[in-house]
Amino acid sequence: MKNLGLQFTADFPDDMMDEGEGDDWHVVRPGGMALSHAIVEILRGKGLSVSEPDADLEHESWVFTAEWQGKSHSTQIYDFPTDKFLHVWGSSPWLKNLLNRRDFYLEYLELLRTGLCDDPRFGSVEWIDVNNRPISVD
Repeated sequence: MKNLGLQFTADFPDDMMDEGEGDDWHVVRPGGMALSHAIVEILRGKGLSVSEPDADLEHESWVFTAEWQGKSHSTQIYDFPTDKFLHVWGSSPWLKNLLNRRDFYLEYLELLRTGLCDDPRFGSVEWIDVNNRPISVD
């Protein structure tokens, strides 16, 4: 159950910034800044303590940490032109994480999934595996 995620549609402006041309081209700010802030606000609205999203230039994504039920949930948001998805991993002690892996991820992801489904800016929310393939978690 490690590294489950959610895939979804969302209507946010493309806020990726790049510079240079040819071999000098590089991303200055990954797309998904507005998307990440919206997800953070959804979680804060549910009472979670959530860090501000930080740009991860290496993976062209945004990362934040949410504290919920005494556990830290690191969440990585990807906003590409055709795909929008997120993955979650935990940073609690490894043994506790191992013993409670299914609950650890699924409860937080279900809270997040419900928040996305309830927000009209998001649609087609699906569970995905680490390879971004739709899966069932029933």
